[in-house]
Amino acid sequence: MKREVWTRDGGRCTFVGRAGRCAERGLLEFHHLVPFAEGGPNTAANLALACRAHNGHEAERWFRDDLSAATSSGGS
Repeated sequence: MKREVWTRDGGRCTFVGRAGRCAERGLLEFHHLVPFAEGGPNTAANLALACRAHNGHEAERWFRDDLSAATSSGGS
């Protein structure tokens, strides 16, 4: 599965921002699009290559948005 993801993503971080796609090719991590902690499966379709910075950024964004939604709806 890792080889499939690596080949599909071209051995490069898949994060795309305002400046375009990240060019990082070293020290890549397998990023869950839907986090494993939220029930995301370990499948090639749910994994993407991300550099450490963008993997952390996406996790922070996911869980911050999740926490914000729970707080605004009265959840804890």
